[in-house]
Amino acid sequence: GGKMFYSIPEHQLPKEILNKEIKTITDLGVTIHTSCQVQSVQTLFKQGYDSVLLSTGVLGVDEGLLLPCDETAKSDLIKGSDFLKGIKSTTKETLGDKVIVIGGGSEAYNSAFAAKNLGVSEVNLVCSRHTGSKEASPEEVDRAIDAGVTVQPSLDFVKLVKLNDKIEGVELFRIRSYGYDKENKLHYEIINDTRRLISADTIITTVAQNDKPGSDYLSVVQPGVFAAGDGISGARSVIEAMAAGRSVAGLIDKYLGGEGNLDETLAPPEKTIKPLGEPKGQNRSQVELNLVKQAGGDKVEIEKTLSPNAAKKEAQRCLRCDIVHQVHDYSLDTSSCTYCGRCVDACYWDAITNGYGYEAAAKKRKAEAAALEEKNSVYNYAIRILPIAIGLMILAAAIAKLST
Repeated sequence: GGKMFYSIPEHQLPKEILNKEIKTITDLGVTIHTSCQVQSVQTLFKQGYDSVLLSTGVLGVDEGLLLPCDETAKSDLIKGSDFLKGIKSTTKETLGDKVIVIGGGSEAYNSAFAAKNLGVSEVNLVCSRHTGSKEASPEEVDRAIDAGVTVQPSLDFVKLVKLNDKIEGVELFRIRSYGYDKENKLHYEIINDTRRLISADTIITTVAQNDKPGSDYLSVVQPGVFAAGDGISGARSVIEAMAAGRSVAGLIDKYLGGEGNLDETLAPPEKTIKPLGEPKGQNRSQVELNLVKQAGGDKVEIEKTLSPNAAKKEAQRCLRCDIVHQVHDYSLDTSSCTYCGRCVDACYWDAITNGYGYEAAAKKRKAEAAALEEKNSVYNYAIRILPIAIGLMILAAAIAKLST
């Protein structure tokens, strides 16, 4: 509860509620030791513990929580040392258009730079946290990035993808928790909507088999050690932290001989509700606002929670915009979009995305509006000058008639 207790403001997470939650945990028999420094999981095993969970949070990212890397297809990978030794006889044609380098040390960045220098159009470096070998210098990192190497986030889990016994690329995703069972088999839970596939013609690895931290390292490289939370997934929400704790608790329970199933029925199952044919429109329940004084002295508006009656009314309100409004045709004024992303968050059906294509459409719309305005200005100018031209023609005709 350190991050929740000291970093989240009182009006967002009251300390009274947090203390009650912590007391519920201690009442179950959990003993909390504070002001303790643990530098080795082996020390804990020697004290008689059967399992260890590392949940150091964001501040523990650089303290040794190295993500594992799938090693099921090592035979199809090119070793970084072999690649650099044979660089003189290597050509772009032998590597292909897309190259992935696995690793985060000096050898990885040098291999990525060498591949880019050969003319490879796309080079991605994954597993960018330094693991084994020699650590990359700032000059090596800058040189590779300046050459056009794309460095993927260090918290991405890397899994090799094969098709018909041939390496096709790597799949990157964030994991909520992971650990090894008694057979040293890796288990993990993937966070939804974080999967990304990077295709490759050639994959170079600089992670050797012996690139594992020593016994004095906080690492998840042996049975009985698990990891979860922001330390492996990056900074996320309190809800995600709770989900990570529940996920890794199942893994630990299974490791210790249980079934690993910690599902609970906290509410009766909902009955299937048929879609409303013609739902009645209801206004959104108003949320009460309070003025809260910040540390600097400024006051900000903070939303309070809904009352029980308002919450029930809000839960009954239909949010199915596709049913309430029978949309047959629509148009978007992209020129008025400020790219705040609130419509993306609000859309229940994930039907709206905010990307570069949308921004390009907005620029196109603005250009079209400017062209139309210019065209209209020419037309308006012609309309204004036309009566003058007609008047001059009549005057010229009258003068010619008088002269004759």
